[in-house]
Amino acid sequence: MNAFVWIGLGLGAMLFIYLLVFLISPERFL
Repeated sequence: MNAFVWIGLGLGAMLFIYLLVFLISPERFL
């Protein structure tokens, strides 16, 4: 696995966690 794959996995994981937290507690971001 090259660097681009690791960068893609990292960005995907952060985006997934951000969306998960946003769905759990949306009032924190509004």
